[in-house]
Amino acid sequence: MRTNGKTPAVIFSLPVDDGDAARAILTNYGVDVSGLIVGKGSYKGEEEIALYLPLVAFTDEARACVKAFDQECVLILDNQYNAYLAQQRDNYPSYAFGNPQYIGEFRQLPEAAAKKHQSWSCFGGVYHVAF
Repeated sequence: MRTNGKTPAVIFSLPVDDGDAARAILTNYGVDVSGLIVGKGSYKGEEEIALYLPLVAFTDEARACVKAFDQECVLILDNQYNAYLAQQRDNYPSYAFGNPQYIGEFRQLPEAAAKKHQSWSCFGGVYHVAF
């Protein structure tokens, strides 16, 4: 049995090339970026910047920002790193306040194994896939 204790978070992307640009955009929307972690990832086989934000900072302002950049969905992680896909059409609901799609556990994998999947995230050199 997995234990609680991880920080609930949301992973998403913005159409920028670096963390400074992402921080600037989020800050302009009034988002608290103090816990933001910048990495890289892939969604449906397309590599992109990956942004990890504590779920408490994924406020209405953050949702508005992500929606303004037409992000189809975000990945929401609970305190056990169960992964949920939250869609734009539903205003990116969290697992606690909506009905996002459960897609599995967010698991650490070696790079080669992670990159066999169409969607993966990498923060600090550590690769993860939700399945």
